[in-house]
Amino acid sequence: MKKMRMALSALFFLQCLLSVLFLWQSFEVNKAPVKIFSFDKNNVERIEIRGQSAALEISHVEGQWVVWDVVSQFDAIPASTSRVVNLLSALQEIEATWPVAKTMASQKRFEVAQDAFQKHVKIYVTSQDEPIEFFVGTSPGLRKSHVRLVQSKEIYALPVNVHELSLALDDWLDKKALSLGEVHKINGPDFSLSKENEVWGFSSKTDQKLDLERLEEFLSGFRSFCVQGLAQELPKGEPIVFELVDAFDQVWTYRFYSDGEKNFVLRDDRDTPFLLRSFDYEKFAKFSFSHLVHIPQFLDMVQQYDDGANNDG
Repeated sequence: MKKMRMALSALFFLQCLLSVLFLWQSFEVNKAPVKIFSFDKNNVERIEIRGQSAALEISHVEGQWVVWDVVSQFDAIPASTSRVVNLLSALQEIEATWPVAKTMASQKRFEVAQDAFQKHVKIYVTSQDEPIEFFVGTSPGLRKSHVRLVQSKEIYALPVNVHELSLALDDWLDKKALSLGEVHKINGPDFSLSKENEVWGFSSKTDQKLDLERLEEFLSGFRSFCVQGLAQELPKGEPIVFELVDAFDQVWTYRFYSDGEKNFVLRDDRDTPFLLRSFDYEKFAKFSFSHLVHIPQFLDMVQQYDDGANNDG
């Protein structure tokens, strides 16, 4: 009888334990996910991203995003709008249910503590007095990071890719910041062009005819102008200079430099020089009066043959 009573007690205890586990799992499954970051991306004014030894500030100024290095005081440069918007959109949609930890020791272990973190992020929103502030730490899996809001002890494993919070200026740079739309005047190293009544021609008196295909190649290069990254300084030597006048009669001056290994460009409205790929540099460097002169097809074939023969020799 005593054994049976013990067996029934054990069975009752097991049933209670199973019931508690079942209810706990049901509660966990049914718990509604909540958004971690509450803000409207259209009202964001500024984003600050800090590491242990570097910091960037991304600001919305006069309708465009700019980024600058807080530590080195590097001049503000145009930021990629798509990258900024994609980051804010991703953060805005993040939801979570249960935290993975809540202790002070866990903050250190997951690198989301006030004095031990991988990234410290602040998002300033127009309608909010205090910024949305959080720490990003170690990664529990692919494209995930441990995250803790500053005012909370709860640590979550969220789909936040720490690489999307880069502290490298080049990663945020708008590579097409120097692109230019329609123009109606061009001054080159040894030529001047203008467009009148929708027809391009040499500005100075000459019997030479303009090669419109090569001109379009030149203009297309500026419309799709793409820099490679930031340059610390320009090399010595005389640049190749082009002045272009846009539809609003704004003059844009581009200066192209090369030291034989790297290629650079500086535009007069910015203090910051940029790096160019060799292919892009050479595309612009070749443009001169002789390159833009239209050559009849027969003579063009002869010139190509002579060029090929000279190269072979």
